Amino acid sequence: MRLSLKTHFFSAVAIIICLSIFTSCKKQESVDYVIEDIKIFDGNEIKEHATVYIKEGKIFKIVDASQKINCKYKLKINGKNKMIIPGMINAHVHIHSRENLKESANAGISTVLELLQLNEDSILMLQLFFLK
Repeated sequence: MRLSLKTHFFSAVAIIICLSIFTSCKKQESVDYVIEDIKIFDGNEIKEHATVYIKEGKIFKIVDASQKINCKYKLKINGKNKMIIPGMINAHVHIHSRENLKESANAGISTVLELLQLNEDSILMLQLFFLK
């Protein structure tokens, strides 16, 4: 049986469509949190209406609101009227307890510089806190 040119053409088109569908489907990414419509200050400028994807406690991806990625998430957060900034630095602290470090972290301070009180106990406490 001889196939017509038209049949070959439609067969080729069907194969191309199938290949493009199967090769463009990627495994859907999975993240923990999606924060939509948030402002981001990167230390130099403010980026409006961004979407932030957080995976395993770290920023996984930042995109404009128009460039959302298709992914699974545990929680979606509305970031309207909120802003994300880099971790702050406090260059003058007196660390008396582990609670002082927790309070700093809860306030967005990711780096502290102990002022003139580094002794064996405070060094041990810092090591225990950060290696925990």
